[in-house]
Amino acid sequence: MKILNPFVEPNGYKGFLKVMKAVEVNQVFYSITFIRQYENASVVQLIIDWEGDDSNYHEELSNHSSVALDLGVKYDCRNEKGSGASGQYTHQFVVSPALPDEITGMAFLFKKYDTYFKDVPASQEIIIEA
Repeated sequence: MKILNPFVEPNGYKGFLKVMKAVEVNQVFYSITFIRQYENASVVQLIIDWEGDDSNYHEELSNHSSVALDLGVKYDCRNEKGSGASGQYTHQFVVSPALPDEITGMAFLFKKYDTYFKDVPASQEIIIEA
C-alpha cells in the first residue's frame, strides 16, 4: 500500500542551482537547465524537445505528457504542471525535502508512461546525471 504524502508548496525562495545537463534519446532531447531552491522544497524543470510536426500535434504532445520523476525513497516528487506545443513539452516537479545545494553525481530518473494513471510500468526511462 502506498502512503500518500501531503502536497508541499515551495516556500522561502533561496535561488537557482545551475544544472545545464541534457541527454538525447531516439531523436528527443531532454534537458534540465536549472533547479529553483526553496527552504522546504526544490522545483525541477524538465524540457523535452523534438522535431515537431503540426500535422500530428495532439499525438506528439500525448507522447510526452505523462512523465514522473524518481529520486529514490528519500524524496517525494510531484509533477506539478506541464505544458507544450509542437516540438516541445515542459514538466515542472516539486521535490521535497529540498535537494542539496551540491547535486554533482545525482541521477534524475524520469519515467515516461503511456497513460496518465501510471497503472502500468513505464514505457521508457530517461536518466540525466548532474
